[in-house]
Amino acid sequence: MVVSEAILRFEVGLGAEVRPGVRMLSPRETAFALSLALSNNRDPGLLTAAAQGKLTTHEEVAATVRQILDDPKVPKSRVLGFFREHFDYYRAPEVFKDPLPDYFGRRGIGHSANGLVADTDLLVVSVLARADALIVRKPSEPAAKAGDLIFVSGAIGDGLLGLMALRDQIPGIAAEDRDALGVRYRLPQPRLALGVALTERGLSRCAIDVSDGLVADLGHIARQSQLAAEIRADKVPLSSAARRAIEGDPSLLLRALTGGDDYELLFTVAPDKRDAVAGLARELDLPLTEIGSMKWGEDVRVVDAHGRALTLGDSGWRHF
Repeated sequence: MVVSEAILRFEVGLGAEVRPGVRMLSPRETAFALSLALSNNRDPGLLTAAAQGKLTTHEEVAATVRQILDDPKVPKSRVLGFFREHFDYYRAPEVFKDPLPDYFGRRGIGHSANGLVADTDLLVVSVLARADALIVRKPSEPAAKAGDLIFVSGAIGDGLLGLMALRDQIPGIAAEDRDALGVRYRLPQPRLALGVALTERGLSRCAIDVSDGLVADLGHIARQSQLAAEIRADKVPLSSAARRAIEGDPSLLLRALTGGDDYELLFTVAPDKRDAVAGLARELDLPLTEIGSMKWGEDVRVVDAHGRALTLGDSGWRHF
């Protein structure tokens, strides 16, 4: 507990009551929260703004955060720290099984765990540098709307099936399919260009990467939007290798829907944007498949081609 966030950050809710049982943060609480979300130090500028009666509206908070992110002189150590902890890649030296590099013998130089961590830090920083917009969403603002169409990029299931294939847990799988799925598990392709295009063109109401599993990550969107989601299992895009593996063992389909580690983009769009999404798919040469829609209600429902609900068991990875 002896860390800056536990000692210095407090969020009692001393602001106005917006509805029974829900209160806004006071300007001073907001200043502390913003400071310690981005760095390990209190920001005097934020505290001054709070003392002047600012940081009381959504627009003021968004403008302040944008100003901090755009100012290279303001330290933002916790931004990189967030990605390190979220993806857990900083612990690679603890689990790396390769021997230490032999620089004199010129062996293993490309397999230094510490070097890979440093390279990933640079990748994260470079991706963040390309982000030219910050979306600050009000807690009460829904992410998706009832009737929105649900799309997913690429193919789903290769991550888990690749891991299973590498562990020899898919009996009878062809060598070429094992290799193809293994590459997809080991070297996922983040859809950065798609994410930028969806944001710049205003096509998507919300999006999430498929890391916990298609059903679990769609559940995050549904809960944030206070809606239900329904997808067709037969519409979910599969790679040729995954399809052949599932044909050999149909039970793998449900595993593919909940397995995770695909890192495709799952997003919702208004029905009148369907043609624009199709055009974007052609432009990026990337399959963008409509798999369902958002509905009134709760939770995620997966149905077959006849509309019958499928029993999934575990919906995917849970962090807590």
